Amino acid sequence: RRTRISGVAGAYATVYRCALPAWAGDTSVVLKHLDTPKHIQDRCAQVDFHSEVTILDTLAGRPSACKMFDFGLDPRADALLLVLKDYRCSLKQWRAAQPADPAVQLRLYYAVFRQVVVAVGELLDAGVIHFDLKCDNVLLEPLPGRNNAEFWSPSSATPPFKVVLADFGE
Repeated sequence: RRTRISGVAGAYATVYRCALPAWAGDTSVVLKHLDTPKHIQDRCAQVDFHSEVTILDTLAGRPSACKMFDFGLDPRADALLLVLKDYRCSLKQWRAAQPADPAVQLRLYYAVFRQVVVAVGELLDAGVIHFDLKCDNVLLEPLPGRNNAEFWSPSSATPPFKVVLADFGE
């Protein structure tokens, strides 16, 4: 069963959250669905798809890059598919839920920014440049032992999550 993720609208892909059956751990994954070109004027998604798969494979095991489980072709939908780990939310979604006055959490925001800088540095060490870095493409993974309330309303300047970079399709 798959459900389109609201608020996530890529220029070239549709993103779904897919519930897995109980035998697979009763969890969910994200399915990135890229339509293949139908007409000669359509954008050639295969090149960017191959590039993204190669980058995710290169970054496999690095904590700063989103985790790819699988990839392939869906012949029924004539689409290219990426199966990715499902993260809690994007940095943009998290920031929208924070107090309107950034001065209240300035130290926390600097700590989050530091995590983003370290993650980008890790990409550069692997020879990867992210051409579409924005808050929508910075995903958040809660730290173990942190509850939902602490995730959305941190009580200290230490982020209750780690940042993970996603969307290497550009």
